[in-house]
Amino acid sequence: MNKSYLLLIASVLLAACGGGSESNGPSDGGVETTPPITKDTSAPTITAPSDLVVDADTQSGMTASSQQIVDFINSVTATDNSGTVTISHNIPQVIPFGTFEAVFTAADPSGNKATASVEIFVDEFPGTFLEPGSNWVAVCGLEGEVNNTDYGCELKKFSNYGYGRLTDYTVVNSAVLHVDERARQLELSSATEQQMFELCPVDLFPIGRLVSSSDVSQNNTEVFSNGLSELSNSMTFERVNAVYRAEQSSFDTMLSNFSVWANYAPMSDIDAVDGVERVNLRYALPSTVIAWHSLKSHRDIELPQLEAIQNFFEQWAQKIYVSQAHAIGSDMPTLLEQGNIGWLGDLGLMMLGVTENNDDYFRRGIARYFMILDKQVRADGSIVFESQRGDSALGYSTSALASVIMMAEVAAMQGYDLYSVEIDGKSIETMIDFNLRAYSDNELYHQYTQYQNPFFASPEQLKNWNNQTYENFDLETNQFLLSALEAYKRRFPNSAMTALAKSMFPESEYVRFVETSNGGIHTCDYRKL
Repeated sequence: MNKSYLLLIASVLLAACGGGSESNGPSDGGVETTPPITKDTSAPTITAPSDLVVDADTQSGMTASSQQIVDFINSVTATDNSGTVTISHNIPQVIPFGTFEAVFTAADPSGNKATASVEIFVDEFPGTFLEPGSNWVAVCGLEGEVNNTDYGCELKKFSNYGYGRLTDYTVVNSAVLHVDERARQLELSSATEQQMFELCPVDLFPIGRLVSSSDVSQNNTEVFSNGLSELSNSMTFERVNAVYRAEQSSFDTMLSNFSVWANYAPMSDIDAVDGVERVNLRYALPSTVIAWHSLKSHRDIELPQLEAIQNFFEQWAQKIYVSQAHAIGSDMPTLLEQGNIGWLGDLGLMMLGVTENNDDYFRRGIARYFMILDKQVRADGSIVFESQRGDSALGYSTSALASVIMMAEVAAMQGYDLYSVEIDGKSIETMIDFNLRAYSDNELYHQYTQYQNPFFASPEQLKNWNNQTYENFDLETNQFLLSALEAYKRRFPNSAMTALAKSMFPESEYVRFVETSNGGIHTCDYRKL
């Protein structure tokens, strides 16, 4: 092969490989190339605050323009390698009640995004003293320890007590109220007649009396009021006779009398504010509801009768559930609603809530229990309102304590432990301890009874402040002051309070306990054979 041909081949190969020159620049007639641009694919980094809990500032929820939400939004930060980043969010103008997932999005100029989610919990609107929100309690009481009649209220968030939200407390088992009656029936089936006489007395009030329409007439409010009291008393004994002594005739009497009240005594025109019946409306409700619960549990009731009686109780409950203050134009609950009668009313509502599976009524007792420990009981366990009632202070205080015990017991039967609740070092045991000791040493109450409380005590009671007469609370003839302790002793047989109660009031001597306002004959419901 000649040299010219080989040279030609080499030149072609060098040209094809771009060789033959040390220059990287374009040759004559070539196109200049530039390095490729790297695309930004790095997302921004976003930092959001922790979950937020806020109290609604309107009836609809929490406004996004509120300072609390504005500060929350402004606390979100983001960075990006481009140096430019924008932040957006999905928060509406009004954040609704409950849990809202706030999503924050950070974006850079290249369209890269990063998100962060935060939960905002909007709690119920606080409401008012008369109509608190569903997680709020109107805590009312006398300001100051003693010698002060200034009365005030404050709204408190229930969940801040540390025992869950108020809405967590619901009726779990409407078949059981304050005691498991069927289990107790079985327990008492082995009792002797003497034991039944001591534990389940039915001879202290007439049994089998049928009421007529005239007995419940609203034309005479005093007759009506007295009729409510008698209804509570009679139902207490009829229930024990029917449930624990198996006297079916008492169930007949209960059903007949409830039907008369339902048909002839509608509550629509009753004056629960200024009428003479305002006290007995609250006093009579708990025991009457217990009897109704027992009747429903042990008897099949025809639908028309059932609905009529349920409607009767609903009207009764509404007279108490709606604050008296609405009627008199006040913006806070009345004093009557804060004393022992108010406690009884809320206990009755609580019991009716269980009986009719109404969570709102049930929670009235829960809210009242916390209110009592918060502001209506002193650090030593004395009850602020009742301790300044002159010579009847100890009697009324112990009666009020019975309502608190029964609230705890009704809650316990639904699975909620109010007995262990403690607020500022005060618990139900603080109250029990003080009142038991005060029986032995009345001076414990005289430090308070020397100060006058004309709202709750008569002039005669105030005059005899240093002589606890136990007016109408004589332990020898009416032992109901100790009655509700039977529930506590049954539940806590080994507690120090139970030991103290038994040592002060030996069970061999103290029998036939009757409490016609706070729930019945508690020795029959609770005391062990």
